[in-house]
Amino acid sequence: MAKKFSEFAAEQREQMGTEGQTALRVFSTAHKIGMTLLEAREKAHMTQVEVAAASGVAQSDVSRIENGQILPTVPTLLKLLDAVGVTLEMHFDDETRVLQMPRVETVTPLPRRLVPVRSPLERVAAFHAGP
Repeated sequence: MAKKFSEFAAEQREQMGTEGQTALRVFSTAHKIGMTLLEAREKAHMTQVEVAAASGVAQSDVSRIENGQILPTVPTLLKLLDAVGVTLEMHFDDETRVLQMPRVETVTPLPRRLVPVRSPLERVAAFHAGP
């Protein structure tokens, strides 16, 4: 009789050892954080470029965080969540000792600020022109 995937996965986790289980937990946490940020960004009707501009975090890092490739530091995570208008709440389930990331229900879009874009030449000219 064929095994269910959940049974197979449980067997694999048992055989991983401590390092493998720790790596799996880190990956799982990165994925949860990334998916939560992605969901919040989409509900705020923002692009990664807009989130990057509002938070000061590089767009490539926003992408890598949303895809679970990297874990943001707490200050970076807070900047990103502020940019999409969401607060951070974490709950630890005492029985399973699992971090529960709440679903993003409502997001209040932030007012858009238009920032003038200057080319590198314009910035150099402005610098040499003085105050």
